[in-house]
Amino acid sequence: MNSNDSVSVERKRFTIAHELGHILMHSSSFDECCDEEKAEEEDEANQFAAELLMPQEGFRKEWSQMIGLHWVDAVLQVKQCFGVSYRTVLYRLCQEQGDPAIYQRFSALFKEKYKRDLKNHYEPNTCKQSDPVLGVIEPQQLNRMVFKDERFASLARKAYGEELISMSRAAQMLGLSLFDMRERIGSWH
Repeated sequence: MNSNDSVSVERKRFTIAHELGHILMHSSSFDECCDEEKAEEEDEANQFAAELLMPQEGFRKEWSQMIGLHWVDAVLQVKQCFGVSYRTVLYRLCQEQGDPAIYQRFSALFKEKYKRDLKNHYEPNTCKQSDPVLGVIEPQQLNRMVFKDERFASLARKAYGEELISMSRAAQMLGLSLFDMRERIGSWH
């Protein structure tokens, strides 16, 4: 496993789970005569790692609670909840939705929203090496994503979707401008 400090904690977790998948499912691939990686086995190890780190039922439950957030923030919130990389969350979404363009869409929306690209293996809201669970030592260092009010946002989305409130009322409730509200509605896919 790559123990370089430049590799995020989330990536290291995925790598460990991925390699465990190989050990459990592909023991015959460790023969000395075979140095070549098989694409099918890599895919299976990736799937094993994603399922181990984010079990299906827990993932679906957490994802359903993010319904009112901007799509990018929903991905980041689920990432934070499970302590995985944003790419792991996108991998699970891609599995469920069958949309391989999900990575490009996330990258573009992230850059638009946060004015930062995801190049050079940048991992937003990464856990710190010091605390693998919370990613922090002191409470004042808690990431703002930990305190997103996804429940209120999901209720506002539901009320808007059922036409119980107008777009301007939803914007007011969420503390957004009409422009930002339109952007938020556009991210609700």
